[in-house]
Amino acid sequence: MESIIQCLIDECAYGRMQNFNDEYAEMPFEEFEAWNMKCINELSPKDLEWLDGLCDRINVGGRIKMVDHEDCAEWTALFIYFDKNKKICIVHPR
Repeated sequence: MESIIQCLIDECAYGRMQNFNDEYAEMPFEEFEAWNMKCINELSPKDLEWLDGLCDRINVGGRIKMVDHEDCAEWTALFIYFDKNKKICIVHPR
């Protein structure tokens, strides 16, 4: 569980997200953080184990890459969060 907590988007990155995404503009970070913890706590044991493994690999740095299909650029995954539909979103730096 600790690796998941370490992998969650931080307040600085969330502030940037708020600037570019109207869906989160009015949601304070504390509320966003609580939402993510609620989503994590509702995961099945199997999904929690899977997410823990994913976050272990993200936290190590460079082990999970994301590729933009349009220009095929590779970006290292940095954070995760749950959107308002409880979908896991993986954040990369660009």
